[in-house]
This record gives sequence, C-alpha cells and structure tokens, in this order.
Amino acid sequence: MKTIIHLAKLTNASIRVLEIQESNGTLNKKQLDNKENLNDLLQGVKFTFHKLTDTTISTGIRIFIQSRSSNMLTLYRRKQGFFTRLFKQSMEKDIDFDPSVPVLLLPELNKNE
Repeated sequence: MKTIIHLAKLTNASIRVLEIQESNGTLNKKQLDNKENLNDLLQGVKFTFHKLTDTTISTGIRIFIQSRSSNMLTLYRRKQGFFTRLFKQSMEKDIDFDPSVPVLLLPELNKNE
C-alpha cells in the first residue's frame, strides 16, 4: 500500500477502493476491520469507497474502470483471493478479463517481510 499511496501523492491522484459482491450482502467483522484500517492508512490522499453488487468480478472491474475513466488498476493479490477466484471462474465459465488500463499487482507479503 505504501507504493500506491506514494504514487497517489506524486500524481495528485484519487484512490478508489472497490468492493464487488456477487449478491447484495454485508461485510463481516474482519472485512469491516480491514475497511477501517484502509480508511486510516489512506489519510493524506484523496480516496473513496465503492461497492458493486449482482455482478461478476471481471464485469464489475470493467464497468468500474469505464465509469470512472480510471487510468490504472491496482489489485492486491491474496493467496486465496481475487486471482484464485478469477482464474477459476475463467476456466469454468470462460470469463473475459482484459482491462483497458495498466494493472499493478501487489503480492501478499508475509508478516516477516
């Protein structure tokens, strides 16, 4: 996240945090804690939280990029997170994920790193 915050400050860019749910639900305790941590971490840069429901991950990302005229997509890669689900869906349902902007993939770091 330090890299993203640094880039946002250098370029005076806004950070848009997107939550995508395939059905309309609520965040669990851990997710709410993570959102609060993000809120604290992003102080000092322009940021907003957004939520899309009733869509697939790849469609939601594509719609969001287009509707906000985004210039870059940053994804946080968890070992069992977004990419695991995306690639599993891609193989099973032949989902097209071809973003129209550069993608920065942030790997999950071990706590010791």
